[in-house]
Amino acid sequence: VTVAARGLAPSADMILRTKLPVYRFPETAVRVVARLADRTEWLAHSLGDTPVEIRIDSGSVRRIVDAALLRCPEERWLDDVGAAELITAAGLGCAPLAAADSVDRAVELANEFGYPVAMKAAGRTVSGEARHDTVHLNLHSDFDVHCAYIDMQRRMGGSFAGVLVQPMAPSGVEMQIRITNDRHFGPLVVVGAGGVGAEQYSDRAARIVPLRVSDASAMVDSLRIARMLGGFRGSKPVDIQSLLRAIEQVAALADQVPELAEVDLNPVIVAENGAVVVDAKVLLGPAPDHPEDHMRRLRR
Repeated sequence: VTVAARGLAPSADMILRTKLPVYRFPETAVRVVARLADRTEWLAHSLGDTPVEIRIDSGSVRRIVDAALLRCPEERWLDDVGAAELITAAGLGCAPLAAADSVDRAVELANEFGYPVAMKAAGRTVSGEARHDTVHLNLHSDFDVHCAYIDMQRRMGGSFAGVLVQPMAPSGVEMQIRITNDRHFGPLVVVGAGGVGAEQYSDRAARIVPLRVSDASAMVDSLRIARMLGGFRGSKPVDIQSLLRAIEQVAALADQVPELAEVDLNPVIVAENGAVVVDAKVLLGPAPDHPEDHMRRLRR
């Protein structure tokens, strides 16, 4: 590493005319050397790692994807029930849910699932804080369900498109697992804090698909929310291995189904005895032209 500045000496000007990296201040040079050392260590670890080998039920997933794209060949969002079916077909634990377009049907579904239940507004356009305002949890009776339905109908007005009813998920740590596509890197899997924390804390980590065996744990360990998973301030530790498996399954889904333009699983409740997807959003579209695999590996 060379440190030089113009006008200090003829030799400095000569060095600056070369293609060698030259830095004016030693502090900058030290930071660069530290980053190079970190990357060298990371590459040595990554190159010795083997890819994760997970096979999903491609037949079931393909039937769902092909049927949806047959109706609309361009980009389209699956409805809530269709997204849950796809995620379940991919081998992830997904909380059962059903749609209701009347208060009587909502009460009927709640009794079929068994109380307590959760109810939320249907439709992918309801998200973020608006979604949070149209979710009712721990409904314990027909009266609770009736009141929650009427409340959502009043709040949403003309945009109301019915509700989704599902059993209450176990308590645990809320996480988010996403698939996104980058024109340089291809599909990426992103993991971070879920629920309200997804928007408040921007606590996330990303990796290029396909994952290697150490990627999922490295992603989780890098998050600020990781300490919550091991038990924090009296809470019990959750099943971290189930979260890692879910991350690897989502990455395998992205790798094996190129028509997935975007997937957002939020929240994924990680509890003492497993992880369950509570809400899923899936955007389908024509398979993009991704960079060649060897080029993507170079960009890792």
